[in-house]
Amino acid sequence: MSTAVVYYSVNGNSALAANALAEKLGAKLIELKEKKLRDLSKIGPAFMKAGMQAVFKFRSKLQGQPWQDASDCSDIHIITPIWASRQAPAVNAFVAKYDFKGKRVFLYTIQADTNDTAIKAREALANTVRGKGGSITGCYGLTGGGFGKEPNQELARKIREL
Repeated sequence: MSTAVVYYSVNGNSALAANALAEKLGAKLIELKEKKLRDLSKIGPAFMKAGMQAVFKFRSKLQGQPWQDASDCSDIHIITPIWASRQAPAVNAFVAKYDFKGKRVFLYTIQADTNDTAIKAREALANTVRGKGGSITGCYGLTGGGFGKEPNQELARKIREL
């Protein structure tokens, strides 16, 4: 039984969590990379566009074929940042193309807000995975970092404790 940690990160928080989780599980680490890189270093048009794309469930064009990189894994851990109370478009693209039949899936959302504004995003993502034949084994909402902040090392500790 092999395991993959699939993640998307812009500011480093999801990457920090993904690396900690992959190390803990001895899992394959798969980064979702968009063909067109985003610069979300400051609030402006690109930041607003990213939020709108998340709200309307857009799918990014991804580099490579990460869904094939994870095809041999039975356990899939998906880590996504939350933008405008939704998962990132890169994660939408992965989920749309991945064959979840017979897979155990764990979902992790990472947000800046201490209130869990990602509950609906996790539920929608879980329903999509179930609709594609996957079995949701765990859903977790984590707080860490945020726009314009350095990756939160506390996040790595939290994910290791799950």
